[in-house]
Amino acid sequence: SAADYDKNFRAWALARLGRYKGQFIPDQSSPKDVDAAEDAVKKAPNDANAHLELARSYFSEGKKDEGKKELDQALKLDPKNLRAHYMGYQVAKALKDMDGAEQHLAAIQKDGDGYTVRLLIAGLAKAKKDKDGYRVHLEAAYRFDPTQPEALKGLLQVAIEDKKDVDQLVILRRYTQIEQHD
Repeated sequence: SAADYDKNFRAWALARLGRYKGQFIPDQSSPKDVDAAEDAVKKAPNDANAHLELARSYFSEGKKDEGKKELDQALKLDPKNLRAHYMGYQVAKALKDMDGAEQHLAAIQKDGDGYTVRLLIAGLAKAKKDKDGYRVHLEAAYRFDPTQPEALKGLLQVAIEDKKDVDQLVILRRYTQIEQHD
């Protein structure tokens, strides 16, 4: 029956996506308009998420100082807010504050380690020319989600630079199962 099919598909999909449980996944939604976000903060001045949404709205409007103030308030109200730390990472990276970016990613990693977090940490390691750290975090990202190509692509580049032919073949075999057209 259709109901049984839906039930079985849901069970299959949840099992397949189970690897994401507990992993931090960045919010890709659009920010609210500033007026709506300001109203939400007025209604709930102690809500870290309301301040975070207002920060997102300010940043999207180019109001950097106001956005930073609201982001700081969100982190003050909830120092473990992963979404606020992610925004803190983005702000720090934009300001080329690699130490600040690392601190925010470390905070996310404590409670939401996963594929995306490890790719971001790998990116910081690469920027710092820390090849070993880059490789370690790419390998961790791959373990979190072996169905995504980005980590393998980075590992392949490292293997090519290090002239490790056997590693290149192993990685290419995995990579081509995911990205046949690249």
